[in-house]
Amino acid sequence: MSYRRAWLLLEDMNITFDHPVAHASVGGRGGGGVVLTPFGTRLVAGYRQLESSLQPLANTYLEDFSRHIKATAPKRTIKSSSIKRKSARAR
Repeated sequence: MSYRRAWLLLEDMNITFDHPVAHASVGGRGGGGVVLTPFGTRLVAGYRQLESSLQPLANTYLEDFSRHIKATAPKRTIKSSSIKRKSARAR
């Protein structure tokens, strides 16, 4: 993820929630930075809890789907010249 994209997402979260998620400080002698607010800390903790709660369910589904993967999946090679021609035509 680009630096700019991360800043835009953080700004969007600060605007979307009724409490700020983080506070940014402008650079200077010590450099700038971002600090999570107490709300931001709770938000991250809640996300991590959701993620760990869903992991067993995800593992169950992925285990079921993995049984359907062919043991010897064919290897496909694509010539770079065909990719270049397709991308040139797409313009």
